[in-house]
Amino acid sequence: MKRLLLVLVFSTGIPFHSYCSGLLLNSGDSFTFEFTNLDFLGPSSFEPRTQVGLRLFGLGGSNILRFDAFENFTSELPVLSTNLTVVGDISPVFTFGPAWQDLQGTYRVTMFSGAALFSSFFVTIITTDGDIYNLKDTPVPEPSPLSLIGAIGLPAILIFRRVKRLQDFS
Repeated sequence: MKRLLLVLVFSTGIPFHSYCSGLLLNSGDSFTFEFTNLDFLGPSSFEPRTQVGLRLFGLGGSNILRFDAFENFTSELPVLSTNLTVVGDISPVFTFGPAWQDLQGTYRVTMFSGAALFSSFFVTIITTDGDIYNLKDTPVPEPSPLSLIGAIGLPAILIFRRVKRLQDFS
């Protein structure tokens, strides 16, 4: 019974659902992503441009977010800034530029109201040289202190108890 109680106490802080499905953004939350490494896909005959695609699922009524793209740092003026209402499952693609020709940049998604599940994104850059670069990723939430304690504390306690039990038998 004590072992079950310990497992339940230490596992309460582990957000299994969040790690499996993306990042939950509530009102006032933001997600900032800085990239410096994109995969080369090949040559292109398209005009130079930049695209960022998001995969979002709005939870409930009015879910309003802002998308900001920055050439290098969030302290600079944004290259693109736009508001978006998220209702249900949407996948907006923001096309702008040419920007990020040095294959590095930063973007930020900020929730103004409501909540949305941010499950994946991509960045595609067509350079002025005619090359295509791409990055696909999934935002992952930072672990809470309670989950870190659970991830470290539970195995430590179980190992300590097992070692103590073995010493009692010797």
